[in-house]
Amino acid sequence: MFISFFSFTKINSAQSNQINFAHIFSENGLSQNTVHSIIQDKKGFIWFATEDGLNKFDGYNFTVHKHNPQDTNSISDNLIWVRKIFFELYVGNPKLYYYFMEYNSIK
Repeated sequence: MFISFFSFTKINSAQSNQINFAHIFSENGLSQNTVHSIIQDKKGFIWFATEDGLNKFDGYNFTVHKHNPQDTNSISDNLIWVRKIFFELYVGNPKLYYYFMEYNSIK
């Protein structure tokens, strides 16, 4: 399975919209190819909830959040779902739900 997402870019008012596709696999930095949900946050980051962690994509690179038994602030499980409710990002797994107060750290 692979993931495709696109963006619309307007070249100018005389030309039609161009759709750009990017195929994203684990070989490109995604932690796992089984993706449960994809959400874009209010800062423009794309979040991929997979069976092996939460992946934040900035358009160029991935930051992967996984369970770390030595870090009590890490997510409690690597099987992840993500939802956007009232413009805020919520992350869940079989054990717990998290709210991302700041998108660069898990709280």
